[in-house]
Amino acid sequence: MKIADLTRPAPLQLPAEVSPDEVRRATARLVAYVSGRTDDDGAIRERCESRVLESALALSLMARTGVHSPARDRLLAYLRGHQESPDKLDRVLAARAIGTATGREPGGDSALVDTLAAGVLGAAPGFISTRRRLMVYAVLSVLGCPLPADAELPGGGQVPTDPLHSWAAVQQASITLILAGALGVRNRATDAALDTLLATDPATTVWEGYALMHLLVLHALAGTPGHDETVRRGLATLLRHQRTDGGFPFVLEMHNWCTSTGGLALHAAGADPALLRRMAATLGAQRGGAALPSLSRGA
Repeated sequence: MKIADLTRPAPLQLPAEVSPDEVRRATARLVAYVSGRTDDDGAIRERCESRVLESALALSLMARTGVHSPARDRLLAYLRGHQESPDKLDRVLAARAIGTATGREPGGDSALVDTLAAGVLGAAPGFISTRRRLMVYAVLSVLGCPLPADAELPGGGQVPTDPLHSWAAVQQASITLILAGALGVRNRATDAALDTLLATDPATTVWEGYALMHLLVLHALAGTPGHDETVRRGLATLLRHQRTDGGFPFVLEMHNWCTSTGGLALHAAGADPALLRRMAATLGAQRGGAALPSLSRGA
């Protein structure tokens, strides 16, 4: 395991008009503010709002599984409200999900897939470009778009052995099964991917509160024979977290993220050690879903 470099960079040189005392006072105010946002257990709790991507995937999954309910109607209304979004990707995702759900599915357009993939990849670091490209292909595939000619399984279709954090391993497994279903492939890599996805217990829990990953897992399982009941129960589990505007978020809650980053900042600023210990304890207790050894690789 790679150990982080703990060497601290040299402090930034202050502008001439800013005194060290002003910085110390400002830091103290920030420490007081962030500390005041923590609950008694040390968590900083925030709520993640709806996004078009997760909402489109949820509506598409409802269409695949034949779900008709008030929850579907609210979700449909949310996505209809984003059909004129200034974001091109949001417009396309909303239109395709609505078309599929209402029986007016727009025709597949491989050029559209290429254009959207290029746009997403343009903002991605080079080291994740392949994974990001295949992720775009998988998402658009479950929304009815054809796969482009360069679509392939992650890792060339081999059983992965490279070190990966658990969330990346689950993402890779989901993409593998979704693309394999579209390409008509079944091999040892797809069997391994299925084992990884089932380890997240998707029928009863949104693994680590990660709604996007839960939806990808369910779409992957929906294309795999013998898992209809798991998909049905997993969708019911997700519906318990539908937002009041009808949509679904990227993650169910943001308190792990906010507590982690807030704790790091408070530690750097010399905050109360007792508070930092409470924050660390609440983070250590967040071990939702499958056991980490069953999902992480190379740890």
